[in-house]
Amino acid sequence: MFSGLLVCSDCGRVLHYHLSDRNIRYFNCPGYNQGKRKECFNTHYVRVDFLEQVVLAEIRRLTRFACQYEDEFVKVVSELSKQAMQSQIAAHQSEVRTLTARDKELDRIFERLYEDNLSGKITDERFRRMSVNYDNEQKELRERLSRLNNILDELSGKVLSTEKFIEAVRKYTRVKKLTPRTGDNLKGPITYEIPVL
Repeated sequence: MFSGLLVCSDCGRVLHYHLSDRNIRYFNCPGYNQGKRKECFNTHYVRVDFLEQVVLAEIRRLTRFACQYEDEFVKVVSELSKQAMQSQIAAHQSEVRTLTARDKELDRIFERLYEDNLSGKITDERFRRMSVNYDNEQKELRERLSRLNNILDELSGKVLSTEKFIEAVRKYTRVKKLTPRTGDNLKGPITYEIPVL
């Protein structure tokens, strides 16, 4: 259930899941196991049973706090969610501005290429090759812009349902064992840093 979520604090690679000969489940940094070409010089290693205990303890702490101080909890969750959403929107808007500027620049490049071809400064073959490259770039760019605009529309329409989150928190107040379903139901705007040994 933690696959793809844990990263090495030194090299940033996603930790890989392993099962030892003694049936010990753990994650470690793949950059450490590169033979002579070690990309990471520390063996970041964490056992799954330890990780489950830490996450479970944090869920219990969170649910206790949420039940005891529900109004404050709702306020904190809403504020964190709002900040995270605004940060995401700002990052996507910045990328949209960059891509839009490049799109306009490509239009100007096409015009100059066409004029250079008409005036004989570049051959028809060179014009064709360059046009194909720029055309492909512009198609990819416009597809990315379309996806970003869809994401922005989706983010703008999203409203954190704190009631739904509180409901899930109440449901898992006495959780005894972590399962992938537990994690799916408690996903929200709060993240925890888990120390990797």
